Amino acid sequence: MAFYANSVQPAAPGTTNDVMTLTAAANRKVRLVELSVCGLGTSSAANELGVKRPGDLGVTPTNQSSIPLDPDCGTVAATVATGWTTQPSLGTVAMLRLGCNSNGAIYRWVATPGMEIILRTNNITSCSQLSMRFTTGGAGPMGVHIVFEEF
Repeated sequence: MAFYANSVQPAAPGTTNDVMTLTAAANRKVRLVELSVCGLGTSSAANELGVKRPGDLGVTPTNQSSIPLDPDCGTVAATVATGWTTQPSLGTVAMLRLGCNSNGAIYRWVATPGMEIILRTNNITSCSQLSMRFTTGGAGPMGVHIVFEEF
């Protein structure tokens, strides 16, 4: 089992662009096992990170390198985008909603074994991508971190 991690630098949350988008590679599956959001601001502001499968997939991503948690695992084929030319389009139903105050709060979601969020390749429907986007956001900087397994 190969586990990988990605993090984004703390920034003021926006509600129109994904903070991160995890995409499964061809002929592979991805299992999201952990997600955390943290506030690094100096004043209180309510924030909520929505985790959703997009209705329409994003186009032309700016990908971030994933870091293997075991130095002996191979290169990851899945991608984690931190920007898009065309953002994924999202519906209103979230798989997860993580609320977090920007004044130093942390929300850490760890999947119960067997209840992880699974992604698989499919270029027509949204089973291959998972969008992480703030649904509400204040001015305080927020950081996001994920751990996933590729198999």
